[in-house]
Amino acid sequence: MKLQLKGLEEGVHFLQMEGLPEEADLGDSGLEFASPIMLSLRVVRQRETFWVEAVMRASVVLECARCLKLHTEHLESKFQIVVRRGGAISGWGEGDVKTMAPDAEYVDITQEVHDFLLLSVPMKPLCSEDCKGLCPACGADLNEGECGCHMKRIDARWEALSKIALSE
Repeated sequence: MKLQLKGLEEGVHFLQMEGLPEEADLGDSGLEFASPIMLSLRVVRQRETFWVEAVMRASVVLECARCLKLHTEHLESKFQIVVRRGGAISGWGEGDVKTMAPDAEYVDITQEVHDFLLLSVPMKPLCSEDCKGLCPACGADLNEGECGCHMKRIDARWEALSKIALSE
C-alpha cells in the first residue's frame, strides 16, 4: 500500500485509503476478509518530515475458539510512523524513521499495515463473550441448548479427591 506524499503542503492533512488484503501482503495469511482494509490517516508535514497517524479497520471471518462457528470480527488498529524525505533524522534510530528519496512521490506502508493488522487479530476469537462452546462428551453445540448427555462434570483440579473413600 502506497501513501502518496507528493504535493502535500506543510501543515495537517486528513486522508482516506482503501486497499485489498493482497496489497498489504495478506493474501496468504490464512485470513478471509469480509471487507477491504480502510485507513484513516492524519499526516502532518514539517519541511521534509511527515508524521503519520493511522487508524486501520477491516472485517475478517474467524472461527470461534469455543463452538467452531464462523463469525465476522471487526478489527481496528492504530499505528504511527515518521517519514523523512532525503535522509534520516539525527539522533533517531534506523527503525524509528522511514526514509524516502528526495524526488519520491509516495512511501510504501505495506509492512506496517501487514504487521499491525495481524497483531489486531484476537488469539482466541469468540463469536460472543457468553459462547458456551461444545459438549466435551458428545460435541453438541451448547449455545443451541443442553445436549442431554448426563456426563458428570468434575473440575480436574478436584478429581483426585473423588477417589478418596470416606467412612463414617
